Amino acid sequence: MNEVILIGNLTRDPETRQTKNGIPYCRFSLAVNRRKWEGQSQTEADFIPILCWRSLAELCQKYLAKGRKCGVVGRLEVHSYEDQEGTKRTAFEVVAENVEFISSRKLDEPAAVQATQSSDGYTEVSGDDLPPEFDQ
Repeated sequence: MNEVILIGNLTRDPETRQTKNGIPYCRFSLAVNRRKWEGQSQTEADFIPILCWRSLAELCQKYLAKGRKCGVVGRLEVHSYEDQEGTKRTAFEVVAENVEFISSRKLDEPAAVQATQSSDGYTEVSGDDLPPEFDQ
């Protein structure tokens, strides 16, 4: 099983490009806190590269920006290559299958999308950040 779940803040704006065949992809990096125990609890950040494809890439480009918080579910991919000096290197990235936009569109605004649990067990979601096809 290869599944990664992360929540963190973007370290830079997403960069979107297209393959030679016109398929959009998006790259960004998440700063994810990690607990470190050295006598007392401390946190350090790991900087995790994220790759999104197709419509998910377009949504990330539209709704994410540096500093915004998001959750990512995906798989870890490891790549080996040789650098310019001929040294073998290993790189990794998380290929996102799902991205949850946690922060609002502007950092100084409260979250625009809110979910509330009703007594009948359904979750009602409303907000300005919903795509038009979900706005009813």
